Amino acid sequence: MKVRADAPPPAGTSSSSSPSAITPSSAPLDAPERKPAVLVSTIDSVAGHRVVRTLGLVRGSAVRAHHFGTDLIAFLKNLFGGEIEEATKVLAEAREQALDRMIAEARSLGANAVIGFHFTSAEVVAGAAEMVAYGTAVEIQPDRSGPGPDRSGAGPGAAGGA
Repeated sequence: MKVRADAPPPAGTSSSSSPSAITPSSAPLDAPERKPAVLVSTIDSVAGHRVVRTLGLVRGSAVRAHHFGTDLIAFLKNLFGGEIEEATKVLAEAREQALDRMIAEARSLGANAVIGFHFTSAEVVAGAAEMVAYGTAVEIQPDRSGPGPDRSGAGPGAAGGA
């Protein structure tokens, strides 16, 4: 059965939801769950936004170990020079996993941003490295209080302008 966007809601449904909204019962079973975006910034502010609530420290970590074959290749590359692609790949995967875990923790606190974000790493045991992502979970909102690029009054026709 097709329903037009301007048609009244079917009997037994709430009229408060829009006709185009996907409800849990109408969403396809294989549709990915949409998670709210979390902005990640290495500085302590976000241009054009203000922090309205600080939620605290969030972190994510991942420990990855090298395979024996990777260690052998790394040893040989160390002797003759060159990038150790296998190790680069392992560290990149650990960074992404640590970042994903930090964002998940921030999201669980109700944050829509993480500021002051950093990575750090350390060798935990021989052949295994820990990658840690950390920052401050915050709630931010657009800052409409001060002059911005569109609200400065310095555009064409402003007093004192040419």
